[in-house]
Amino acid sequence: AAPAVADVAGGNITMTFTSLGAVLPMMDAGKVRAVAVTSKERMPQLPEVPPLQEGAPSLAGYELLNFFALFGPAGLPQGQVNELNTIVNKAVEEPKTRETLLKQGIVPRPMNPEQFKAFVAAESKKFGDIITTASIKVEN
Repeated sequence: AAPAVADVAGGNITMTFTSLGAVLPMMDAGKVRAVAVTSKERMPQLPEVPPLQEGAPSLAGYELLNFFALFGPAGLPQGQVNELNTIVNKAVEEPKTRETLLKQGIVPRPMNPEQFKAFVAAESKKFGDIITTASIKVEN
């Protein structure tokens, strides 16, 4: 991401997709500006920047999210999963933690284990469909 953002700032390319956290320093320095976000809604950090679907109705429903999650081993007992989920969600909802995450370009979206499992399954299907449609081949 950093080389592409530097290329935009230097005028070598006209635009790039990247995470907000990766581009914030260049935005703060006035070297690049956000044109659109890939979420369905405006981001709290960039309320003046529209989602792609606002500027291009043909992209209605488009969403590409960069997410961070806590993963454990496959055999982790459900009770421990639930306990860790509660701890993480409480931490993410604390005002100071939320503020820190937002400053780093992260929009906290706490989920319970079932919601997260459904989210990951939906993202996997979405990108699996894209890979199939685009005939993308895995290379070593």
